[in-house]
Amino acid sequence: MPINGVLEVLSATSRLLLPAEEYEEALPVLARLLVPAWVDACAIGLCGDDGAMRIVTSLGRPPDDGALTRRIPHPPITTLSDGAGWTLELSIAARGEGFGFFWICGSGEGPSSLVMSLADELSLRIAIAIQTARAIAREHHIAETLQRALLPEQLPRNANALLDAAYRPAAGESIVGGDWYDAFELPDGRIGLSIGDVAGHGLSAAVVMSEARQAVRASSFDARSPGEVLTRANQMLRTTPMMVTALVGVFDPRTSTFSYASAGHPPPLVISPDDQAFVLPNGDLPLGVVEALKPPTWTFTLQPGSLLTLYTDGIVEYARDLAHGESALAQAARAELRELSEHPARALQERIFGTAQNTDDVATLTLYVPPREVESFDCVFSAVPFASPFVRRALERFLIDRGVDEERRFAVITSVGEAVANAVEHAYGELPGTAHLFVRFEGSLLRVHIEDCGRWRPATKLDERGRGIPLMRALMDRVEIRTDRASTQIRMQLQIA
Repeated sequence: MPINGVLEVLSATSRLLLPAEEYEEALPVLARLLVPAWVDACAIGLCGDDGAMRIVTSLGRPPDDGALTRRIPHPPITTLSDGAGWTLELSIAARGEGFGFFWICGSGEGPSSLVMSLADELSLRIAIAIQTARAIAREHHIAETLQRALLPEQLPRNANALLDAAYRPAAGESIVGGDWYDAFELPDGRIGLSIGDVAGHGLSAAVVMSEARQAVRASSFDARSPGEVLTRANQMLRTTPMMVTALVGVFDPRTSTFSYASAGHPPPLVISPDDQAFVLPNGDLPLGVVEALKPPTWTFTLQPGSLLTLYTDGIVEYARDLAHGESALAQAARAELRELSEHPARALQERIFGTAQNTDDVATLTLYVPPREVESFDCVFSAVPFASPFVRRALERFLIDRGVDEERRFAVITSVGEAVANAVEHAYGELPGTAHLFVRFEGSLLRVHIEDCGRWRPATKLDERGRGIPLMRALMDRVEIRTDRASTQIRMQLQIA
């Protein structure tokens, strides 16, 4: 065989042994490259964890039993046999560590120098692949052990906030990632939440994950907002070599208000009690990208019976189709809310992946707000365009549950929608503030109060600009607007019966 043929075999071997973790599946293919083009027979044996030798592949005449009991590593053994040709056995070994044997045989008085050199190189490459695979497995085990050790063993318990979390490692042993989740009780009774993902894999990603999670938790206890938590965490992580996406939130079990900020992380998903899926706003850059990071804080009240899901991108990007992944997550969350299980976070992963193997690690954190009787509708929301459909849908459910007829529901929801739209457009500048909507019944009278802390234009000017306030006055029995430098209040009322 010419030297080009040797190069072809070595090149094919290099491809077969990548990734190294799949070396054993590559060995039968490697044997077929040699038999019968180069040799008459080939066998490869590997030593198991128990020390016993086993034949992984064998083509042509099998090796004698001595190869299975011979101690390794050992020097090449060439056996000449009258009429039967030659046999050559080499130890699969590297750096003094033996893994098995590489056995070939052929006709003639002995192997050529080219065959001997090829066999020696192949056995060495197999040994290096095995060493690499075992090193990757060890790193995977260390990283996963560290990762699981750093995740919280228990989540806060609260009758008004049922928390669940799950971590699912990637199927491939070489791609342990840096996903985390966390939940902890704050001194004032609120619950801090965080979830994040370190770009990269392996032990280094797990170490950065630990730093990021601890930076977020440490900053949460005295920061004024989730946005400030991420600003501080960004400063702590500026020296890390990896980019980190993170979402930090605070949930108040007494008011069901959820405030959060995002640093390049996938948006929260809320499933409402009437089976509607809402993807909350998100944005800003990941941690560790820029010197000064000041992400906005968003706030929304979760209605009783809602399911909030926080997650890392492995659950929506597993099929390399983000739109499909987000749709699948929403469907799974809807199904989970309809038949709520004991562990919703784990159930979501099982609904999405089934028996398939995920190629990236995945963390999910769910918060379920149990149903309860409410006498009034109390909602806080960030004054952003997303708020309008989110608030209207929740208010409609409240009015239906209270038996308000369709005509009056339309009047209330339309009027509130206009008030919310005005708050979104006029109350704040680039950084959105919050608005508060309160709806209550006083006998047969329904009262609505919506207030923001921005600086609206005077009501007379608003009348000239659009139809919002005239529409409110046409639909409701009474509309009163009060505005000053500190806030704007709209009070409306409607006779229900």
